[in-house]
Amino acid sequence: FPLSDGKLMLLGNAEIAGEIIAASPPAMVRVTANGNVDTTFGSAGRLSITAAQSPWPNARLYLRGVARQPDGKFLFGGHCLNCAGTYSAVALRVDANGTPDASFGQNGWAKIPVPQPTSLWSMGIDRQSRIVIAGNVVENGAHRPMVVRFASTGLADTTFGGGDGVALVTLIDGATVNWGATAVAFDYDDALLVSVASYLPLDVPRTGVIRLLSNGNLPLNYGNGGTGLRDLTREEGSKISAVAMRSDRRLVSAGWIDHSGLDFYGARLLSDGSLDNTFSGNGVARYSLSTSQDEAESMVLAAGKPLMAGISYVAGNRGVSVLRLQSDLIFTDGVE
Repeated sequence: FPLSDGKLMLLGNAEIAGEIIAASPPAMVRVTANGNVDTTFGSAGRLSITAAQSPWPNARLYLRGVARQPDGKFLFGGHCLNCAGTYSAVALRVDANGTPDASFGQNGWAKIPVPQPTSLWSMGIDRQSRIVIAGNVVENGAHRPMVVRFASTGLADTTFGGGDGVALVTLIDGATVNWGATAVAFDYDDALLVSVASYLPLDVPRTGVIRLLSNGNLPLNYGNGGTGLRDLTREEGSKISAVAMRSDRRLVSAGWIDHSGLDFYGARLLSDGSLDNTFSGNGVARYSLSTSQDEAESMVLAAGKPLMAGISYVAGNRGVSVLRLQSDLIFTDGVE
């Protein structure tokens, strides 16, 4: 995340000896404008926050989502085992120095009980500063998308889902496709746009976008007729990993597509979930960046231009790839 003084704040996880990688604690690194580690931050520029600092003894945290609030505070989100219960959605809010925010939840930590077992890894903040974490839940051996919403204070948002802040989504082909939510974006009417993908491998990996109303309900008039899902599966399979809402309410998505090897994949949708044919002629596009495999994992809109980042595999080596697309937006300040 860029800071006002030209520095960058990097959010992620820190590997701890003897700890499983999936449960690595949230971590922050501050980098100067010239790319060096800022040693005035944390301990030699680095800071990690362990489960032992949470309010819950013996907690095992899986915090993979990150976000920044408009006021500059940072959020980590995911799920927890044994946080005063079996499974919980968890959000941690810290200030610019990495100190847990005492005004949020329990000294910076907040949780909402969720069905189990579950995995939560995507995170976002809506226009009302409500915190959304998305992933999936397993019920009777099948995976369903699950979305959890916290109020800005860290309490469960009782206007969402079943009144407990938890929305479980039933999608078409749910008996045969293990769906999970991969990313969230927010419309100007407080609806949520959620990308979904098949959680476990299929012969043809499935993906698409759903729209949830502000209360967490799934309207079936979005996307493909009567399903509530805009199916974006193409060629030999595909996956959407990131979504972002433009100021003109067109939704941009990024991920990968299998075309005898993986390429970056982009799609753009209109507000009703139909494909935007002004994007690449049919609403979808693929981009081959290397001679091997390319997988877009994240995306932001920079002055309206989609900036995708991901991984490329070349000759057995893994590297980072970045792709920036042009934008046809006339205005990019959101006032149009």
